[in-house]
Amino acid sequence: MQLKNLNPSFGKKQFQDLKSNMNWFKKVIAFITPLSYVEVRTRNSKGRYIADDPTTIQNEAYKKVLRKKTKSSKIK
Repeated sequence: MQLKNLNPSFGKKQFQDLKSNMNWFKKVIAFITPLSYVEVRTRNSKGRYIADDPTTIQNEAYKKVLRKKTKSSKIK
């Protein structure tokens, strides 16, 4: 829905009300969506990435964190 192409008689107050109602709806949807485990790079106390130790079976470079999955943006 494009809000820029509205009727000129549509006032600024109505536009702000419509916009705030849409933000409220987005917050409700974000609250309802379930969390899932996502793999993220592990960092040390200085904020640098930790490398994987090839002598161990477990991969130390990544850890699973409970988060909402982000949508990947496609570049056209």
